[in-house]
Amino acid sequence: MGGLVVQKALERGAGHIGAWCMPPAVVLACPVPAFGTLPSTWSLALTRPALLGAINAVAAGGSASLERFAEALFSAELERERLGRYLARMQRESRRALLDMAGWGLPMTWRMDLPETLVLGAAEDALIAPPLAEANARLLGADYRLLPGLGHAAMLDDGWPAAAQAILAWLEEQGL
Repeated sequence: MGGLVVQKALERGAGHIGAWCMPPAVVLACPVPAFGTLPSTWSLALTRPALLGAINAVAAGGSASLERFAEALFSAELERERLGRYLARMQRESRRALLDMAGWGLPMTWRMDLPETLVLGAAEDALIAPPLAEANARLLGADYRLLPGLGHAAMLDDGWPAAAQAILAWLEEQGL
């Protein structure tokens, strides 16, 4: 969701957020695509309905099994204690944010003045599948990198150093 917030801020442009805070580059890690969550939702409904149900339960403020939670966000089996800590921190999602992600408040890409942009996809991402992340990169005219062996919560996954290294390497390529 953070990547969508960044895309919305970039849509508003430097005039709205202040040229002084316009970043020289942005990295969108497993972001909600600028075209929304409907393709992902339909894919999950058809191929993994139990997982979609668990995701919706957590978004509504309910709970899900640790196994479904891990399947939704991570690539491999994390320790149950660690998963439990992460799940305990989850809270109800804003209905407005969910509607915006589905299509009501998507960024208008034609209004964006994008800095250098990197979109990261995660090979084991159950929420935003790699082809959707790559399509978002193409839509934004951004660079794309696929993170092998990582899930949607790439920076919390066991292999997070690989994600950090990919970001660092890309920033160095940009001279930043």
